[in-house]
Amino acid sequence: MRVVLEAADREARALLDDHAGGEHLVLALLATQRPTRDVLARRGISCDGARALLTGVPGR
Repeated sequence: MRVVLEAADREARALLDDHAGGEHLVLALLATQRPTRDVLARRGISCDGARALLTGVPGR
């Protein structure tokens, strides 16, 4: 759990956000947790793809 929370904090900082939220937790899971990453990858969802979607959301 600690690994995921630390990764979420890094994702938030990388996206220039003040705090880690749900979107950062999803990115952290995609980046650090193999079972989660594999399940979502089979559905066409990747960490890079999710990050790209988040950076394109207006008002974020």
